[in-house]
Amino acid sequence: MSLNRQPSDFDSNLEAAGSFGRAQIMLIILNCYITSYVGWQAYIPVFSTREDDFYCADDLNFTLSDLEPHQISLVNFPDDDHQFKSLLGNGTPSYGDECTKGCHKYVYKPGISSVITDFDLACGSKQILPALSTSVYWAAYFISCFISGALSDRFGRKKVSLGLLVGLTISTTITIFCTDIYMYIALRFVAGFCALNASMDYIIMAETVNKAKLSMIGMTVQVIFVVGELSCIFFGYFLQNSWQWQFMAMTVPAYIYLVLHIFLMPESARWLYSQKKKEKAEEVLRKIARINKRDPSTIHLLDSDQLPKPSQEILSQGEHEETDSDSQQLILNQESQTVTTYKKTEPNLFSLFGTVHSTMFTLSCAASWFSASLVYYGLTYDVQNIGGDFFLNAMLLTFTEIPAWLVCVAMNIFGRKKTFVISLYICSIACAILPFTEPLLDGNLQIGFAVIGKFLSAGAFDMLYVYTPEQFPTQLRSTGLTFCSAMARIASISAPFIIEIKAGPYNCTPFLIFAISGLMTGFLVQMVGVETKDKQFITTVEEFQQMAKTKQLKNLDTKDGHVSRRGSIQT
Repeated sequence: MSLNRQPSDFDSNLEAAGSFGRAQIMLIILNCYITSYVGWQAYIPVFSTREDDFYCADDLNFTLSDLEPHQISLVNFPDDDHQFKSLLGNGTPSYGDECTKGCHKYVYKPGISSVITDFDLACGSKQILPALSTSVYWAAYFISCFISGALSDRFGRKKVSLGLLVGLTISTTITIFCTDIYMYIALRFVAGFCALNASMDYIIMAETVNKAKLSMIGMTVQVIFVVGELSCIFFGYFLQNSWQWQFMAMTVPAYIYLVLHIFLMPESARWLYSQKKKEKAEEVLRKIARINKRDPSTIHLLDSDQLPKPSQEILSQGEHEETDSDSQQLILNQESQTVTTYKKTEPNLFSLFGTVHSTMFTLSCAASWFSASLVYYGLTYDVQNIGGDFFLNAMLLTFTEIPAWLVCVAMNIFGRKKTFVISLYICSIACAILPFTEPLLDGNLQIGFAVIGKFLSAGAFDMLYVYTPEQFPTQLRSTGLTFCSAMARIASISAPFIIEIKAGPYNCTPFLIFAISGLMTGFLVQMVGVETKDKQFITTVEEFQQMAKTKQLKNLDTKDGHVSRRGSIQT
């Protein structure tokens, strides 16, 4: 017996309005725009907190009181290095990256502007503040996932998204006029919190588009993230003498999108219908129909009390219907299923930790997200400590994210588990070798290992959006995915602090931390992970825990007749 469910009244009306026409393409373009912009926001710390060589002004053979006003400006803001050296004469100290104990003022090498050079943060107790400014961005993003998500469910997608967009635009604009590092950190927190508006707009698009095309759209939108990073590198190169001008350039697309959002972004008709706002939902669907050249008069939604009530048989079948994030519909073998009875206790996150084996399995999933994210953001933000040309390295490490989707292709050939574990192992080995190649080829060999690490960590990260939902039971799939993605945010918060650790030969400690994290996670997944390629989803928490207890977690096709399901795959 195959699973057949009638489409909801909303779905049939959406099809009548057109579920993949010009209206949906417009929403996809808007999503690509804001996704690339958020990529710019995420990458800007590479330039705004860029370090530069310096020396202690206390080493000068004169005091500031001995100089004329125009000469003092050369010491504080040495735009012309040749003129500055002629001022100092034979007492010119050499630039370097070593802090001098007891130094009160540092002079930075001309040509590069950042919050470190402007606010004198290279040494001392404030040395950690630039890394903190990057971490608070991701911490705010992490907090916003819970708050903004709940607000959008309560007040609507567009209202919350528009409010976040206004906050992101204003905070970015004010950042241009920062007077100290603490103001900068506070504004980056606001920007991180408001950057979630891209996710809100994605939800609007996802609730309006044909579900069968959603996976490919999601992959396309994520690749566009790289465009924002490349834009940041472009302006970072031509405006490297002023980090304020870099933020100025970043405000322009924000204001453009703000206007586009107000006039072009609709409220989610699906959300309106779920809130029993039938007339407004019909209005949105009719507008979509007109844009798609469909007949708007065919749009008629039923009131909630007019919707047909499904039978108990359909309800029980519906609890076992599966659609994975890779747009492969997994059809259950209904002959081996029994009717699910009502349970008084609703499953929650703690249900995933019900047994020792299920706990290890859940932790391996969480560790996968943590390690992939840690290496990804670690190599992204530590580009200035990799040998070779700074801008060339930034370009190479960014471009390598585009072909990283080949890892997702490989997982459909060789399997999810094997592809992920091998990717993580090779990535970790590359990170472990990277710092020790500094003496070779003037450090230029380091970028090769960095590209390998970034390519595989980005591919593994992308792969988890498909692999992880396939591993958790239907009843807690969203909960499990949220828990794991939270671990990725913790990693992105930690990465800026880890790369500040200057210890070991060739400052190898950060890269060794990345390597150890990846190797341990790879081993854990290899021991307790599940291969999900061509396998059926786990449906209930009880099945999940039972297979864990009987050590059947590695193979979803168990010999137990109650659990075994031989589902076919439709692409």
